[in-house]
Amino acid sequence: MVDIGVRAHDYGKHEPELLAQLIAADGFNAVQLAIPKAIKGIEDIREVDEACLKRIDSAFRAAGVSIKVLSAYQDLSNPDPAVRESALETQLKTVECAHALNVPFIASESTFGAITQSEREEAFPHVVALIKKVVAHGRELNVAYAIESVHCHCLNSLELMAQLHYEVRDSTYLKLCFDPANQIIFRRLTQQDEIYARWFAEFEPLIEVMHLKDFRLDPDDGYHPVALGTGQMRFDKVREYLKHTTHLPVLIREEQDPQHGKEDTAFIRQLLS
Repeated sequence: MVDIGVRAHDYGKHEPELLAQLIAADGFNAVQLAIPKAIKGIEDIREVDEACLKRIDSAFRAAGVSIKVLSAYQDLSNPDPAVRESALETQLKTVECAHALNVPFIASESTFGAITQSEREEAFPHVVALIKKVVAHGRELNVAYAIESVHCHCLNSLELMAQLHYEVRDSTYLKLCFDPANQIIFRRLTQQDEIYARWFAEFEPLIEVMHLKDFRLDPDDGYHPVALGTGQMRFDKVREYLKHTTHLPVLIREEQDPQHGKEDTAFIRQLLS
């Protein structure tokens, strides 16, 4: 069965039993879970203990929802070494939680907010060094790291993502969480097919998680999330990729409005048909 998932905290912060039931009711059978954002009573992943993990596991199993990804989104490119060290601790703990839950991937972006090109050049070696440490821990516990590129972050391009993979040199435990919409700004709207085709051609064996969202962009790049299929996102290349790839990723609906949950799961199934 194809995994059609959703970002759990788009449904709010709840007890794990209720959260899993809400997600299953909309037809999702998988989830990307940020425990501190989605589970009531948890504010930091470092607070999570064995009892908490067992309760989460039991709740999602009972609802028929598979936890496929644990979110570990941290500011890896922050110029403050203390912030980066905290990010590393958080991600290492998330790897351990994923191992305990038998979850195959953790996921992260590289940056909080937009940075300049000079800031990017200065930060990139720090990002590589941090990711190497997380990948090494993941290798020990058999948990892969799915890194996500965003057009305004440190890892903002196909070329930098390729450089990261070259430097880490572990295609088993460093994977890609690909969100096509993350590569698009207003002036690139008409280039979507070309941009997506390049990413798919370059990284097909590494794309383990794919985020799906739709949007409307203002000329000043103001971003407005909308229901799948109702915005400016071109899904043709995504549909083509999913039809022909021999390596089908976990599909995660991001920026979900629970009012449109059933419509969005139907749209995703149509992408796969």
